[in-house]
Amino acid sequence: MVKHSKKFYIVGNWKMLINSIAEAKTLFGALSRASLKQKKAVVIAAVPAPFLALLGSGSKKAVYLGAQDVFQEASGSYTGGISANAVESSGAKYVIVGHSERRVQGEIDAVIARKAVLVIESGMTPIVCVGERARDVDGKYLAEIKNQLLGSIAGIPKEKIDSIIVAYEPVWAIGKAFGGAMEPTLIHEMVIYIKKVLSEIVGKETAFNIPVLYGGSVDDAAAQAIIGAGDADGLLIGRMSVNKEAITKIISYVK
Repeated sequence: MVKHSKKFYIVGNWKMLINSIAEAKTLFGALSRASLKQKKAVVIAAVPAPFLALLGSGSKKAVYLGAQDVFQEASGSYTGGISANAVESSGAKYVIVGHSERRVQGEIDAVIARKAVLVIESGMTPIVCVGERARDVDGKYLAEIKNQLLGSIAGIPKEKIDSIIVAYEPVWAIGKAFGGAMEPTLIHEMVIYIKKVLSEIVGKETAFNIPVLYGGSVDDAAAQAIIGAGDADGLLIGRMSVNKEAITKIISYVK
């Protein structure tokens, strides 16, 4: 398991947007070159499962390798499932669990929590995603985020909770232009809120050392604003992470 860094996290979620080995190698190579020039960022590529072992040997220096999901059982007769141990053996160090696109397909907190536990037990770091579907003036969305977070880490031993990373994904903001989504000051408020929720379990000092990333409408302009303001510990980047020019530019913003 990789220890948390005080550096800024850049997590690229390739989703199902890269569909050939040639594309994967080209993009991963560009990430590696950009990362070697940037000493203040931890760069993670969450790649499609077929490319994990292919890219694993190149993930030990400049770019860390990540998986987009794992199955909720350690092993067994689960056709199509990929175990955490299998992912770890490919060279991956991080795994996204509970992404909003998985939740919309019906994945519940209890399943996400089980995945997070298996990821930790296999020696990797889970990136646990949480985020409200909509905002209301009464602030009920805060309870939604709190319940999601606590439900998604249930079962992780208290002494292991400090090994997670949290990614805040406001579902309502995804797909919007940055100006119509979340401004850096609002992101900062949510980062602090999530750390306060975690502090109820592990105490303030430990909780505030757990990285909280932002993932929602992260394009070039948004990334520059968020990085410049210092309002999050990192970014979870979706579609823009497979745009070679855009992602290398975003990495260069970390100063």
